[in-house]
Amino acid sequence: GIKTRNVGGVIPGRGKLADEWLIVGGHYDHLGKGYVGSRESRSNQYHNGADDNASGIASMLVLADRLAEAYEKDQGEHRRSVMFVGFGAEEAGLHGSKFFVDNPPVDLDQVTCMINLDMMGRISNNGLQILGTGTAEEFDEMLPRHVAESPLAVSATPSGTGPSDHTSFYRMDIPVLFFFSGITDEYHTPEDEAWTVNPQGSVEIINLATGLAEEMIVREEQLTF
Repeated sequence: GIKTRNVGGVIPGRGKLADEWLIVGGHYDHLGKGYVGSRESRSNQYHNGADDNASGIASMLVLADRLAEAYEKDQGEHRRSVMFVGFGAEEAGLHGSKFFVDNPPVDLDQVTCMINLDMMGRISNNGLQILGTGTAEEFDEMLPRHVAESPLAVSATPSGTGPSDHTSFYRMDIPVLFFFSGITDEYHTPEDEAWTVNPQGSVEIINLATGLAEEMIVREEQLTF
């Protein structure tokens, strides 16, 4: 069977919202020497995965740092807890996130949203895809407000399913947002190297995700699936 480990960390909430959760995730695995999913058949080269998904894990860590700082600065009485999870075995079939929702460390009914950061490194022409925009009733009002403050040109997709870890949460009736900078020629090849990544574009995605996350953390009610 598939052996995988998820790695997580928590910013504890406070007040009446402390037992509710925002989950931010990304997958830390890739293809090794192309053991599964490589677009270069019979390749024996390492697939370093700078975009897929080192960019997502790096973005998650930056977001964790920002939200921890916001927690210290915000003197409000009520904040949801935030869990950051690096999922394993995403490439082999979302096994890490499936295990998480099948063996949840927190009450999934108390999760307001799952934000998935997968392939954040290849922004071009300021184009960003956000999937899951139809998975919460409140997104119709919330998302345009935050996107209007961003230089990114966002393409919105309502569906909460797709080949990444947010799908496991959507299937548990949890609202999801999947940030994704797009498929490239280097995707799932040994050429997905650090020099191809656009870090300035990644920062703009993090800026957008930070604003959305902060609102989800402090809003009075959970999002409505």
